[in-house]
Amino acid sequence: MRLLVLAALSSLSAAHFVPAPGWHTRVGKVHACPGVPASRCVQVFSVASTTRWRDCVGCLPHRTVAAMGKNDIAIQIDVARQSGRGLKPTFTWPPHIRRSQVVAGFEGLPSRISTWQGHTRPGKRDVDVFVLFGRPRPTDRQLQRATPSCAAFGSRTRGSAAVCAPRGALPRSRCAAATRASSGGTSSTFRGSASRRAAAPSG
Repeated sequence: MRLLVLAALSSLSAAHFVPAPGWHTRVGKVHACPGVPASRCVQVFSVASTTRWRDCVGCLPHRTVAAMGKNDIAIQIDVARQSGRGLKPTFTWPPHIRRSQVVAGFEGLPSRISTWQGHTRPGKRDVDVFVLFGRPRPTDRQLQRATPSCAAFGSRTRGSAAVCAPRGALPRSRCAAATRASSGGTSSTFRGSASRRAAAPSG
């Protein structure tokens, strides 16, 4: 059983945000999903935010939200591999965040914070994207900045990573170079779980 667990943990990689001025990034560790063995489900979180992320990478970010100004943005990506069928995808990568899909009043967060959520399934991975804005109605600039300019899962290995940068954070050429470096030169296009987020360990 231990060998199965180690294999499951090593078969998954996080989405990696390209470091960029004005953004803080963190990547968690691969771990078993809450309440199930790692042989059935593993996940890993990564975050990028315009103010320092003050919570565990897999938590609902109460402390981060408390520090967010009206122009701030926070992005949390959960990559998971689980047995059985996942949720139905709500978008294909990259996400395009429309104002009509952004809502304020997410349970557990202040009403001044608005959020966008999406789920997609590239291959056997489940990917949940959770975006938070520092105002109930984000500006056009915030919507643009919160949309990744490029991200890809490498197809050479099962656990190869996604690389992404908030739009405008880096020139496309540098982001593409980072993607190739992480995925070994090959990639495939991306084709949400609140329960997975709630009990995630610190990372």
